[in-house]
Amino acid sequence: MNKLVTKNLFLIASITSIFLSACNLGNGIMERNEEPLASAYANFQEINENYRSTDFEVKLICEAQGYPHPIRVFPSINKQWIIEADAEKSDETQGDYIFYKLNGAGNITDTLYLTYKGYWAELIDDFMVFTNYEEAYYTTWPLDGDTTKRYFKVLNADLNWSAVKVNQHIENAKANSKYWFYKYITNNETSYLKFYYYQNKQWQILWQKVEGFQTVRDEESAGRYSVEVI
Repeated sequence: MNKLVTKNLFLIASITSIFLSACNLGNGIMERNEEPLASAYANFQEINENYRSTDFEVKLICEAQGYPHPIRVFPSINKQWIIEADAEKSDETQGDYIFYKLNGAGNITDTLYLTYKGYWAELIDDFMVFTNYEEAYYTTWPLDGDTTKRYFKVLNADLNWSAVKVNQHIENAKANSKYWFYKYITNNETSYLKFYYYQNKQWQILWQKVEGFQTVRDEESAGRYSVEVI
C-alpha cells in the first residue's frame, strides 16, 4: 500500500475517532472504556492530531456534536473527498452544515457553509442539488467550487398533462437520464410526487399530483447517489 493511500486511510480513521468522541459527548449513546491498556499496547498512540509517524500525517479537519450524523464523509469526483459536518453552535445555527473538500493528498481545497432553510443539499457527483416545494436548483460546487444557483427546467407545472403522458415521460426519462429520483411533497393538504432527472445536460422537474401518501423507496431517492464512507 503506497503512502498516499495509507495517509487517506488514516485520515478517515482520524475522522472516525473524532466522530466517536462526539458521540461520547452526547446523550450516552456510547461509553468510553477508561480501563488502562494492557502492557502490550503501552506504545500505541491514539489516532488524533498529535499522532506521530514517519509514514503519514494525521490532521484534525473538523469537530461536530450534532445528532444523529455530526460528520459524514463522501467520495467525490476528481479523486476528492467531501466532508459534511454539523455546524450547529446555538439555536440560531441549528440545522446548518459546513462542507469541506479534500484533494487526494488530504488537504482542504475549499469549504462551503450552508444555512438551513428547511431542506438539505443532495450530493450527486458534479452537483449539489437543492429541492423543496417551492423551488429546485443546483450548483456545481463539488466539481469546480461554483456556488451559482442554476434552476431546473419545470414541466407540467399547471398539472394539465394526462396520466398517460406523465407516465410515458417518466419511463423515457428513467431510460435515458444519467440521474433521476422522486420526492414526495405536500402543500395545503395536497400531495405531489415530483420527478427530478438530469438529461441532455439539463436538470428537469416533472410535477404530478397524487392521491394520499406516497413512499419513495431508497432505490428511487436522491440519497442513493451519495455513498457514505463514514
